[in-house]
Amino acid sequence: MKVSGEIENRLLKEFENAWQQDDIDTMKECAVLLLEFEGGHLIARFISKCIGDLMTGSVNRSPESLEQFNSECSRLIDAIIDTCKRHFAVIVDVFPAPDKVGRFLLFTIALLMF
Repeated sequence: MKVSGEIENRLLKEFENAWQQDDIDTMKECAVLLLEFEGGHLIARFISKCIGDLMTGSVNRSPESLEQFNSECSRLIDAIIDTCKRHFAVIVDVFPAPDKVGRFLLFTIALLMF
């Protein structure tokens, strides 16, 4: 059990490094292997990073007027759309079951945002 956990951790790190370098081929190789372990760890980390990207700068301040509220809502929706477009492209290229990962990303965004 300890050896498999170490292998999984190394693959997760390799996946994250490949993601930072936009190395889709390595990400895909790691994803296939990681899904043989506990695929939930990879997917949870991936979704967490996607959400982290979304949260960075998506809403800057509490609105003080209806106009500011509308502006902040618009920026939040734009940030969600941008995040989904950017990460869905990676999801489709990397994961063997992209529909599951994509649904999980949308579900997580919905839970956190609304």
